[in-house]
Amino acid sequence: MHELSIVYELYRTVTQLAAEAGLHRVEAVHLQVGELSGVEGPYLRECWNAVVRDTPLCFTRLELEHLPAIAMCAHCARLYAHLACARTCPRCGSHDHLILSGRQFLIDRIEGY
Repeated sequence: MHELSIVYELYRTVTQLAAEAGLHRVEAVHLQVGELSGVEGPYLRECWNAVVRDTPLCFTRLELEHLPAIAMCAHCARLYAHLACARTCPRCGSHDHLILSGRQFLIDRIEGY
C-alpha cells in the first residue's frame, strides 16, 4: 500500500504550507486525483485518518476530486475518456493515443484560518 508513504508526504507538505500561510487550523485539503495516478481513494482516506490521528490535522477533511483519463487519438485527433472507451478511439478504433490528463495527483487548495 504505497498510499501510506504518499500520505506522510502529504501531511508534511500541508503542515509546511499551512505554517507558511499563517494558518492556525486547516479545515480541508482538496486533492485532484487522476484516474491513472495509481492512487486509490479509499486507501488514501484510510491512511490519512491514521496519519493525522493525534496531530494538529486530526479534524482536517480530505476532499478528493477524481479526474478522468482523457486521451487524444493519434490518427483522428478525437478526445475521449481513455478507460471508459477501453483505450480505443470511439471514432476510428485506433489504439494509438496521447494521454492528456488523468495522471495528476495534486494539492488543489487548502482551507483554513
